[in-house]
Amino acid sequence: RGVPRGERDNHGINPFGVGNALFPPQELGPGGAAAASSALTSLQPVHQRLDPNSPAAEEAWRRRDVWGLLLVPYALLLRGAASQLTSPRAGSPARRGGSTGILDVKGTFSKCLMVASQLKSLTFARLCLIPSFGASSSAGALASSSDGVPSSSGTFDFYASALAELAAQYIDALGATGSLPITRKEWLEEEVNLAHSEWFEMEQKRQFGVWAGREQEESEEDAANAGPRKVNVMDRPDCLEDVFALVSSACEVYPAGARAFWHVGEERRRAMDGDRADDAAMTSSLVLAPSHALQTLDLLHSDSDSALFVYLSFLSSLALSEAPGDDTTENGASVVHSFLCGDRAVNQRAPERRMHLLWTTIVSAIRWYAENLSQEEEDVSSKAVSSSPADRIRHSSADAESSTSYYYMSAGSASNSSGVMDASSTTTNERSNDQGQSASSSYTNSNVENSNKAKELDEVGRNTLTALLCLVSNVASKCHAARGFILAIQLPAKDSGGDGSNGYTDGSLEILFSLLTVASLPPDIRGMAFTAIANLLHPDETGSSAVASAKNAASRAWELLEMCQFVPIKLLSQYSSYA
Repeated sequence: RGVPRGERDNHGINPFGVGNALFPPQELGPGGAAAASSALTSLQPVHQRLDPNSPAAEEAWRRRDVWGLLLVPYALLLRGAASQLTSPRAGSPARRGGSTGILDVKGTFSKCLMVASQLKSLTFARLCLIPSFGASSSAGALASSSDGVPSSSGTFDFYASALAELAAQYIDALGATGSLPITRKEWLEEEVNLAHSEWFEMEQKRQFGVWAGREQEESEEDAANAGPRKVNVMDRPDCLEDVFALVSSACEVYPAGARAFWHVGEERRRAMDGDRADDAAMTSSLVLAPSHALQTLDLLHSDSDSALFVYLSFLSSLALSEAPGDDTTENGASVVHSFLCGDRAVNQRAPERRMHLLWTTIVSAIRWYAENLSQEEEDVSSKAVSSSPADRIRHSSADAESSTSYYYMSAGSASNSSGVMDASSTTTNERSNDQGQSASSSYTNSNVENSNKAKELDEVGRNTLTALLCLVSNVASKCHAARGFILAIQLPAKDSGGDGSNGYTDGSLEILFSLLTVASLPPDIRGMAFTAIANLLHPDETGSSAVASAKNAASRAWELLEMCQFVPIKLLSQYSSYA
């Protein structure tokens, strides 16, 4: 602000671009070269302090995670120059200034993106920077006090919106350059393989020394007997999960910032009262479209099961976005719902390359968790006949007299860690079920089938189940059509043979309530399940014909609430009420 438009246009990347003050133009007519040289000299301290290729620059920072976070906007300022330098129309490297004399633009841009994740700067931003913004307020953005100084609410909105925009441009740059980091599972596998390779090489050297008659040192023998080194997870850099965890945190504290992660385009539609094909009968409106990061992640999760919950959490964050135009129904939740109900594809050009993620997949995955986290029945013969829905709401009404065990979390000690579940086995089966294929053997996890003790979720399982429930909750809270669609889902219940031929079906509400009966369910996931149910039962404000079905769903939810006995009503009934 305060700078004339013409002067701002003159601060380009090079003569081939505008808008980057880090690289002023080199050719501006008479005396332009001298002015550009003077500008570059004045900017040299900035480049030297933030140069990721200089060990001295890194050592000069006491907090290297802060330095890594500053490298992100520095890389984004270099992004335009880096893309121009890779253009075949830019000419020879000597003419276009591939090396400015200060740093290699293209190499520095790529290195900044990599160093930020290596120094765990994204985790620092999520755990330390966002809480330092303070708390949001419903007073509105940019509120001011009586003396004209921005209040805490306006300050928070400014900081949160700036961080959301920074994160959106950062993941867009990662996706455009193919620099998305690997997942935690892939990192661990690489480190384990590296540790085995190092140990195998050391063992070969030791055996060769024994064969050659060289005396072995005691340290070499101890290292050989110890086997491969253990992988220290504290050395893990920011992986794919950490990148999008920052996105989820930014959108959670500031939902208005979710729009930055969409591509906002213009769509031309035929006017309602127009029957001509000319421009007079067409109207234009702003719509939300999949960003490059969303399309990249959509293809990535199809090839890697470990990236599934990252994709789910990103969709739940996108659902918080408001509509870009006047039509409030075209918000982020409506677009995400169109993806999950099959009306639209995230990647239009490659719809046949993979199996699509649909609402039926999501509800089926939640039922899988409810079934496999529940306690095994002592009487195996009782499993031969399933009464459904959701297997009698996980048998919660059978022992209503002792329902206090669930309420006080005494049934199935959560501290029993012998039944840890691996959630990665759910993905293949759920996707195959959507294509009409039979259930695969990936459901039969040994840690799930062979233990009669209370089962727990591993890290991937917790993240996946949380992402599933959060996606249902966020979309249902802002999209009327999604609420009706999800509540109408009916999944065939499996009998003892697993073929679903018993004629029973499980609805979405029954499945969610059956999940709540799991005694070992973590409290945060339990709360998310309650929130998802509440948002599904949110009254329809449009006054449409769906009001009757919403009332029926609310009545059914009340019946399930009493059936599950979440509150020890029978125990409390022995006490007299107030007269």
